[in-house]
Formats: sequence, C-alpha cells, structure tokens
Amino acid sequence: MSRVRTAEELRTSLGQLRRQCGRSVRDVARKGGIGQGTTTNLVSGSTTPTRKSVAGFLTGCGLSPAHQRPWLEAYDRIYPDRHRAGSSPAPVMGRWLMRKGGGADARGYFSSRGRGHRGDVGQADMFRGRAEAIAAVRAWLSADEQPQRPLVITGQPGAGKSAVLARVVIELENEQCGPGAAINAQGATFADILDAVTAGVGLPARSTADTLFEYLRADQDIRLLLFVDGLDEVATADLQGGKGLDSTPWAFAGRTAPT
Repeated sequence: MSRVRTAEELRTSLGQLRRQCGRSVRDVARKGGIGQGTTTNLVSGSTTPTRKSVAGFLTGCGLSPAHQRPWLEAYDRIYPDRHRAGSSPAPVMGRWLMRKGGGADARGYFSSRGRGHRGDVGQADMFRGRAEAIAAVRAWLSADEQPQRPLVITGQPGAGKSAVLARVVIELENEQCGPGAAINAQGATFADILDAVTAGVGLPARSTADTLFEYLRADQDIRLLLFVDGLDEVATADLQGGKGLDSTPWAFAGRTAPT
C-alpha cells in the first residue's frame, strides 16, 4: 500500500481487495457496518470517502485492525485534510458494547440468554427453535432502506423475547457485523443508554444527546446496530416507550410498544 498515492489508486486497490476476498457488495456492507451505496462508491464513485467508511469496508473484507493500518495510512496520505479534521475516534467495526444500568458490563447477560440460559452463567448452547423470529429480525436489520422506527419484539412474560434478541446479538458479533450496542435497560437511566450509544459510535464519554444527533447527521456512513432489552423496565420515565430514540435504528424487546 506504500505505492498508493492517488484517490483512483485507492479505489482500484479496494475493488481488487473485495474481489480477492470473494464477498459480495452486500456482504462487505453488512459485515463492515456501512451502507451498500457507500460500499459501491468506495470503489467506483467520485465523492471523497470518509476514513470510517474505508475502515468499515476493510473490516467487511475480513481485514484485522493490524492489516488495516497500511490502508488507512494510504488514506491519510491521499486525504490529509480530512484526517486532521477528524476529532472523534472511529467506531470499532464488528465490535459490540453490552451494557446495563450504571454502565456495568452486560456481556454475561446477553451471552447466557443467547445460548438458552436464564442466569448469567452457562456456556453450553442450549438455544433451540425461534428460527423464523430470528430471521425476521436479521432481515429488518439488513434491509437496504431502513424504516424510521424501531423493530419491536413483543410477547407474554417468559415467551422468550429477550432470548431472541440476545441470540441475534451474539450471532452478529460472532459474524463481525457491527458496530453494535446491546443494552439491558432494567433500572437504566437515559444517561446510561445515551452513554452506551455514544460509546458505540466512537464519541467521547458523557457526550450530550445533541452532540450525538449532530454527529450522526453529519456522517451518514455511521450505522450503529442498537438493541435494547426490557425498555419497559427503565428507571427514567421519559425514556419508557422509546421516546428520544425515534430517529435511531434500533430493536426493542419488551411488553409495551414504543409510542
């Protein structure tokens, strides 16, 4: 990559990389957490790409962070002004944050439920069935045009809503699709959920909601997969039902539907 010095050479190299890895445009976009249009433009478009979109493309092609470094160094040579202008770190493609109230880690919660266990223990995969529900959630997440509303998983207590949501989360993480954030909302506050979302997109800790939405509007390449379990059990009343997250693509499991 040290010989790549122009935008055209970078586009050509990215196109060659996609063909070598044998993945379709759709697969690269899904695994890299970027749109299909962005993926296509990176190899054939005339617009200036963002560093985040290039990193997402490389992740989608299966490159590790270490193997991405020379590609991103080439990007920085070609677009030095855009590199210097970036004030926030890029989200880590394919990685997931799993949080609960107070900012505590919730990986054990989602991992165990996604494997068919009710407690935060147990590594054996006991999950069975629910293939149709899982396929429906995944199809919604991978749609070319995202609806401007959340996907809601509803059902009676004990029906397995949390298990379905958690199963999709661990499948996507294992497939390196992301970035994503999974939140156990029981007892969580608005600040807890906001912190998880801002961390997921690479913003500094304690960023405000206004900062988050301005950041998302300014960079259309960002696509964070957001899962919230038990939103009907949050501690903050003004967050119940999904209020305040209506412009963010997310999936919700609970007994009440967002209004």
